Amino acid sequence: WRLVWLDRQGRETELSAQLGEGVRYATLSPDGRLVAFSATRDSNLDVWIWDIASGVKSRLTTAPEDDFSPVWSPTGEEIAFHSNRAGNYDIFSVRTDGSGAPQALVATLEGERAQDWSRDGKYLLYERITTETGVDLWYLERAVGTSDWEPHPLVQTPFAETDARFSPDVRYVAYVSDETGQDEVYVRSFPDANRKWTVSPGGGQM
Repeated sequence: WRLVWLDRQGRETELSAQLGEGVRYATLSPDGRLVAFSATRDSNLDVWIWDIASGVKSRLTTAPEDDFSPVWSPTGEEIAFHSNRAGNYDIFSVRTDGSGAPQALVATLEGERAQDWSRDGKYLLYERITTETGVDLWYLERAVGTSDWEPHPLVQTPFAETDARFSPDVRYVAYVSDETGQDEVYVRSFPDANRKWTVSPGGGQM
């Protein structure tokens, strides 16, 4: 598994790293200096960080359960990830400098997976899987001046809503839904979700 840089024309400009086997969910830090990824080592799936300049790879989580799908905070100081360490797939966060233990951000009897962190650090988009409506979109809102998060539903339908991302100004959310019988990319206003339009008629993914 190798990580490469591509220019805007899709041309490979630099071979960055050979990250080894079992690597998934690689994502670049906001400042472009680090890459967070999930990798299986000794039959254990964990979140790792690779320093691009030094080439050093550091293991960020060490629980025997699966930890994967990292999502950077806008400051790069935290990473949210998906884990079954509490017996169910929930969302945890951990400081990227390795200090402190991972903290649960949302933990329910359903399954959750982080999708995107807003640029102002106030919101965290995530998928929630229920038996009633399948995969829905929710978001966590951080109380001002605290580390407390409050969950809110964003899109709940009988269809599958996945791969959500905030717009840079945090006024919209783009996501994929199969409500027409095939995957399409949609945009909704945020946080009210009252306005919706399709941006990929004919099928689309993100």
